[in-house]
Amino acid sequence: HRAERRTLPLTLALLLLAFGSVAAAVLTVASGALAVGLALGAVAFAAGHLSLSILAVNVASMIGLALGIDYALLTVSRFREARGRCVPPGEAAAGAARQAGGTVALSGLTVAIGFLALLLVPLNELRSAVLGGLLVTLASVLVAATLLPVALAALGDRIELGRWRAPRDDGGARWRAWSRRVCARPWTVLL
Repeated sequence: HRAERRTLPLTLALLLLAFGSVAAAVLTVASGALAVGLALGAVAFAAGHLSLSILAVNVASMIGLALGIDYALLTVSRFREARGRCVPPGEAAAGAARQAGGTVALSGLTVAIGFLALLLVPLNELRSAVLGGLLVTLASVLVAATLLPVALAALGDRIELGRWRAPRDDGGARWRAWSRRVCARPWTVLL
């Protein structure tokens, strides 16, 4: 609990910087928190039938916030890009779900495969961590693919509530400049 109380405000601050909008940042964190809550409920249910270590809860909380926020970040970004092109909210949400959904599902599948490989180790603590990780990965993918696009469609332009800076649309010029600097001096950047 102490770690989450410290990291959530920091995560929210970073998302505020990234999005420049309070509503977008809060929705992203809420998506991650919902995925963790769903997974913890599933872990509690499983604990009634299986002998589980507390690691299931720890892994679900840690991985869930990371995956839930990451998947939501991708989906919200695609939605905002579509709204920037004046696509209606419903269509923008559907497009964001289509564009980000495949990436989210593939990412979730690779994370799940990584966790499943750990099931080969015959340790109850590790198997408990695997269960927590698998459940939160599934919950994160489901929230990002179903509930989040619905919330985005309902919010529409209110996703920009609390905007504290104007959006930067330089066509990716900043990232191209950054990549040129990295490629020109990869060892310096690495250090």
